[in-house]
Amino acid sequence: MPHSSHLKSERLIGVHLLAQIEFCLRAGLISAELPGDDTGEDEDAPPRLDYLPEYEEILIRQRLTSTMRKFWMISGVMLFGLLGIAFFARHRMELSVLCGVAMGLSLYWWFDVVRVITILRSRIDAAERTLPREPDEAHLVEESFNWWELRKAGYQVDRMPEPMSDPGQGVIGRPWRVLRKGNLRIPVFRKHRGGHAVHSQHRVRIAAYCHLIESCEGSLAPFGLVLFSGTYDVVLVPNNRANQVAFNSTIKRAHGVLYGDSGRCRPDPPARSACKLCPLGLPVPLSVVDDGTVETIVPLPSHPTIGIGGRRFHSQCGDRFGWIPPHEQAEKLRLTEA
Repeated sequence: MPHSSHLKSERLIGVHLLAQIEFCLRAGLISAELPGDDTGEDEDAPPRLDYLPEYEEILIRQRLTSTMRKFWMISGVMLFGLLGIAFFARHRMELSVLCGVAMGLSLYWWFDVVRVITILRSRIDAAERTLPREPDEAHLVEESFNWWELRKAGYQVDRMPEPMSDPGQGVIGRPWRVLRKGNLRIPVFRKHRGGHAVHSQHRVRIAAYCHLIESCEGSLAPFGLVLFSGTYDVVLVPNNRANQVAFNSTIKRAHGVLYGDSGRCRPDPPARSACKLCPLGLPVPLSVVDDGTVETIVPLPSHPTIGIGGRRFHSQCGDRFGWIPPHEQAEKLRLTEA
């Protein structure tokens, strides 16, 4: 399948792509053919539904203050609505009904505001009850921390507006956040899937971010953090010799796969455990229209499969490499070749 013409032509390889190649060569090739920039998060990060601040205390407090103003304003509207219902009930029923409608709409809004206040208050409580704790820079090991322990220890949050790049190493990327303290710059990667575990691809990603910070800014980046989305749990990943060697090795392998003679080859399948939860191998059902034909999908799936009940499925990795990835959902569906 001649997909190599779609590979990104730039010689700068994104940190996310490096991590994918360390995880699985097939995942790396698929990622190279898809548009997108490194954001310091999983590529398939779910969309935010509320946009409430979660990891910066000053923003949480500001949002709580503005939300409390809404709370009191809506409460006042509801009180006037209740008084209006009572006042007009005997003489102007239509106005009483109108006040009731306004009060009902306000009540719906009021409950939503209370929900937001509860969430923001719980986040402030989590920050306030945490005591400061910071890593021992002389003996850095992979260990767990709470996000607020580091914040209380004096680490401030920065956002990088633009990616960092090192043409010498051929790598470009931007962490989700950077913690700053003195001359230290600590990259943060936010992980959305796969549980609270750190694997080799995450260590390579952290080593790459640390390298970019040190080469582009001249700051010290002795470690990075993997933050598990939806929690305040983080794992410290040292920027040690072993992770730097893995980073350099992955860069060489990435250039060979993407730009060398081996870039056109078909990589061997990874270990089954790597495919178990990989989103690229997740079976997606094909829709069927009324006349019994498969609904047009552009591009058409090149490797459809059949599951329980005769339903048809496909996956990104299956279409790209012409196989059935051993994803846990594929095994539950008992997928076979169509």
